[in-house]
Amino acid sequence: MSFLKVLFVIVTCTRLMCESRRYIEAENDPHRIKSVQSYNYKGEVVVEYLTNANLRGRSVPVDVLALYLYTKQNLQSGYEINMSQMESLRNAQWYNSEKENYFIVHGWQNSYQSEVNTLIVSTVLQTNDFNVFVLDWSRIAMGLYSSSFRSVESIGLHLATFINEMIEEFQLNTRMFMLVGYSFGAHIAGCAGAGVNGLVRYIVGLDPAGPLFTLNNINNRLDVSDANFVQVIHTTAGFFGFPSSIGHADYYPNNGKYPQPGCGLDAVCAHGRSFEFYAESVTSHGFTSLNCSSYRRYKEGKCNNEHVSYLGRIEIDTSAHGDYYLETKSRSPYGASDIISIVKDQ
Repeated sequence: MSFLKVLFVIVTCTRLMCESRRYIEAENDPHRIKSVQSYNYKGEVVVEYLTNANLRGRSVPVDVLALYLYTKQNLQSGYEINMSQMESLRNAQWYNSEKENYFIVHGWQNSYQSEVNTLIVSTVLQTNDFNVFVLDWSRIAMGLYSSSFRSVESIGLHLATFINEMIEEFQLNTRMFMLVGYSFGAHIAGCAGAGVNGLVRYIVGLDPAGPLFTLNNINNRLDVSDANFVQVIHTTAGFFGFPSSIGHADYYPNNGKYPQPGCGLDAVCAHGRSFEFYAESVTSHGFTSLNCSSYRRYKEGKCNNEHVSYLGRIEIDTSAHGDYYLETKSRSPYGASDIISIVKDQ
């Protein structure tokens, strides 16, 4: 990390702290979450204890990764791109270098066929003529949580290398690139953004993974220096997700915590609400949010005259800075109308 980047982070964090951002001191402890659980191919619960997890990053070969290109012309079937051979993209029938490039990175226990990808691909291409890429890192993501954690930086750097080669090959501007990452994918997108030669247009982090990641180590997680603008949407803060504010603007639907309305006690459902809210925001005009120092003050109506912003969308609100609160419905359409009346001075 360069001195300039370190200086940028220090100055930015100082400014953010002055804005009373969410800050959870316990997030400096990588072992604050003692275990995680998943399901094996038999449907059996597998518990992985993190107390003694190896935190050292590891290098992964690029050939365990794949990129799938989707456009309006091949919306239903992604075209596989070889990340180590730029001619694979150059020869792709549907790639158009004059269009903007939108990357989606899935999370742990996901693949390129997971709902986070299929839902966002369909909604983005419904209203935008982009080159949409889905990064498939499932060969690692289907393994242990700790193994995925150790691989984040390496995967992100592979994606950054690919983007840098695209920029050079097609003479592109970095502002033609947008990255959206879910859970672990948010941190992979952050590492990719950090490795790009220049700042990408924006990164959206969808409930960035919390366990093992820390506030004081920005080398393997999403932070504000990774893009021209970083937006974060929290839905299981302090459970699966990162509870502290780590973006230029952080959105906390329903206080950003587990459980989420309509999910009951299903934490996976609550985690996934982040990408469901985001996908809906691409084609709707809901999710009105208020800048506020706490959810309690938001509920009490003490922030009704503060800055109004909107969660998600393709043209994200880059005027937003700080923490934003909103409430959603328990089922789709989640943000069709505001539950708390927002009264602005005219």
